[in-house]
Amino acid sequence: MSDGEKMTCLKQDIAEAEADYAKASGKVTEAERELRRLETTQRQVKKETQKIQPTTRDLVRAENKVSLGEMSRRMGQPALDRSREEIIEALTAATSGMRVFSMKEVKGLQIFNYDGAMARHFDGRVVKGGEVKTNIEAAMMRRECRGLVVGRSGIVARPMHKFFEEGQVMDTRYDQVANARVLDARQKLDGTMVFGVVHPTERWVELWTRTGPTEPAKGATRFAESGAAGDILGLVECLDIRGLTACFEWVGWQRKIKEVHNDTELVMTQVRHKTSGEYMEWESMKAWAVAHGVRCAEWAGDLVGKTVDEASAMVMGRKDVEGVVVRIQGGGC
Repeated sequence: MSDGEKMTCLKQDIAEAEADYAKASGKVTEAERELRRLETTQRQVKKETQKIQPTTRDLVRAENKVSLGEMSRRMGQPALDRSREEIIEALTAATSGMRVFSMKEVKGLQIFNYDGAMARHFDGRVVKGGEVKTNIEAAMMRRECRGLVVGRSGIVARPMHKFFEEGQVMDTRYDQVANARVLDARQKLDGTMVFGVVHPTERWVELWTRTGPTEPAKGATRFAESGAAGDILGLVECLDIRGLTACFEWVGWQRKIKEVHNDTELVMTQVRHKTSGEYMEWESMKAWAVAHGVRCAEWAGDLVGKTVDEASAMVMGRKDVEGVVVRIQGGGC
């Protein structure tokens, strides 16, 4: 090949190389533009994320703030339609490591109770080993240990669960319950809670306190047998046949604690379903009481439908009552 031909070939190679370079440069330029576009988009996304992060944190804080109260209300009363063994196992697990709770046998029945317990023993949020643990289900079971009576076939009697004043436990703090609606409200009496127990096989009928057939309970049973307060024991038996436990307040000179009562009385306060734990509406309870000549707690109907905050303000202005027991969504008191 002559020098002229070689020169022509080199020029062609150079021209092709230049064309390839220009094409490659164009691709590089296009890639750079795409990279800059992606970087701009990324910066915009990051900026928008930073804007909404405070709102997200606030929502998380708010959810955490109300979650315990919401959990207790959504859960409601523990269902105890279980066997004797399953109920005892659940209660034992819920009270594990807490010596203030006990189970004892009385007249062939098991009664669950507490002695020396403080509000923290019933709380749904506990600290163990420096770690905060939330278990509202276990807390609700512990609140049942207020005289719960169990027999061979399951629940024999289920008195009122342990309830609290505003703020005593985490799920009754003001910020947890202030906006909850009052479903039921009854005048609080100052005395000793007693409840009806009907033996499942022997069929005897007695009134017990949360620790069993104590001396005050025996006194209440004798008073009921006298008929001075109506057909108390007949009422207890009628409700028991329907799977319900009748609760009363035993008030009078021999049981006075804070409030002076002129007469010895047994006043019906609540009726509770043994397995579901639900409470009977006041109107129905009143009808049962009237039918048996028994007095029942007064209904504070003007508080029903109000928020807890509104009801609290109304009760604070009253001087003629010792207090009011309210029930809110989920059965909490």
